Amino acid sequence: MFQAHIKQLLGEWQQFREGRRYLPWILGILIVLAYGTRMVHDNIFLDSELMIIQPALMQKTWITSSRFGMTLTSRLLGPGRLVPFWSAVMAALMMWTSGYFLSFCCFHWCGHSKTFCTFLYLLPALFVTSPLFAEQFLFIVQAFELSFAILLSVSAAFCVGRYVYHEELFWLIPGLLSMVWAFGTYQSMVPLYISLVLISFLLCYISGNSKNTLGYGLKHVVVFAAGCLLYLSAASLAKKFAASDSIYIENQFHWGKDDVSVCIFYVREGIKSVLKGENIFFRKAYAPAAALSSILAMVHGWKKRRGVLDYIWYLVGLGLFILSPFFLILVTGWVLPLRTQLVYPLTSAFFMAFLTTWDQASLKKTPLGNLPSKLLSAVLILFCVLGVIKNGRSMTQLYETSWEAYRSDVLTANRLYSDICHAAGDKDILEYRVAFVGGRSAGLTDTAARGELIGLSFFEAEAHTPGGISGRVGHWFNTMGLKITTLNQGDQELYRELASSVTGDPDWPREGSITVKGDIIIVKLSDAFSP
Repeated sequence: MFQAHIKQLLGEWQQFREGRRYLPWILGILIVLAYGTRMVHDNIFLDSELMIIQPALMQKTWITSSRFGMTLTSRLLGPGRLVPFWSAVMAALMMWTSGYFLSFCCFHWCGHSKTFCTFLYLLPALFVTSPLFAEQFLFIVQAFELSFAILLSVSAAFCVGRYVYHEELFWLIPGLLSMVWAFGTYQSMVPLYISLVLISFLLCYISGNSKNTLGYGLKHVVVFAAGCLLYLSAASLAKKFAASDSIYIENQFHWGKDDVSVCIFYVREGIKSVLKGENIFFRKAYAPAAALSSILAMVHGWKKRRGVLDYIWYLVGLGLFILSPFFLILVTGWVLPLRTQLVYPLTSAFFMAFLTTWDQASLKKTPLGNLPSKLLSAVLILFCVLGVIKNGRSMTQLYETSWEAYRSDVLTANRLYSDICHAAGDKDILEYRVAFVGGRSAGLTDTAARGELIGLSFFEAEAHTPGGISGRVGHWFNTMGLKITTLNQGDQELYRELASSVTGDPDWPREGSITVKGDIIIVKLSDAFSP
């Protein structure tokens, strides 16, 4: 029985490959164009400096944040100490694989329907080029691990689907393992997995393969609950093994901590930012595309209905899919960093590509024959292609901005180090502790594409924190061979005292911006920020 299922699946894979011979090449070209700047430049950002000088400490930090899967991937498949080029290239390869495999999964779920022929090309192209991935892969320290977890999420949805829709029990084990590994890599994989399952649910129904909508839904819920329970158990064991814990993740939840009205306000603002599409990461076309695709999905589902109750459950699945980009916002009661938004790239790609699945037969019986049908199809495909081009252009611009900011930081670091050594005089620079007060921007032009963190300097990204940037910058200096000892980020009271003592002093690089007090060299970049 097992061999028969595998043989059938391999035949299906061969059919998919032969029918979409150009898809891997198209995705490869898009990956090179969109991710090329990230691959050829070795710029690093926050946390990367720790993964270079203290990789074991960084991996332990992941475990304490319930991200044991990230440590597992890093140790089993990674190079150990961070190699930015390797991590960026492997991340791009994993995104290519994820896009290609996602297309196959949809081919499988839609029952090989010719209606989805164009959809299977456009969905992965729109997904892998989403500018939101540029914000995530700015953190090159976890780029490979996270992209591998995306592939694991797609694999988990496929394997669990084989169990749910085809009652093949042996697929349940790899499905659960992939799910737990993905969840343990990054908590944002949870809503991503849910949205992938909902896509499988919708496509199976539309293709006519859904025999028991409610039963399928309940099976998915039970398997998901089992996966979450296994993840939480594994995370708890990993923390005990590491003899360390962190409340980093718990601090992301604001319901019960802040006033309900405050949480509701931020939930509303988070949803509005997605739907309005007023920045480089979210598109104005998203809301219209989502509305039209939802109507189209309702029509598709109505034509394939087996009963009113089954259709109602199908609509519940569609509603959940529409809400999926907001799951984290709704659960936490807060607007989380953009790098946690992994569902929007999928739903955005799905809604845009799904527009090409409209029923062409409805316009063929006209005086002009099928000309209106072909014209509308061409317009919809062009709309999606332009979306891919815009995505890729935005991603390239964002990666270029991050490189320009890093290059500026390196030049600043070398100038700063020279001035600090001069202030130390004849003494060894390591006899002093260096305290950086305030922050300094990368000085990019107004034309540079910017993100939430993309475009920020190493000298300003954490300047607003109670301990300032000293500890972070000190580690980064050491990665470049600029040996200094800095104030620890935990020395918050001392930092406040030093910052207060240089208030009114000129900002670096003006004369008098560097002060020596005892065994501490104070570098004033700006007035201290109020955290």
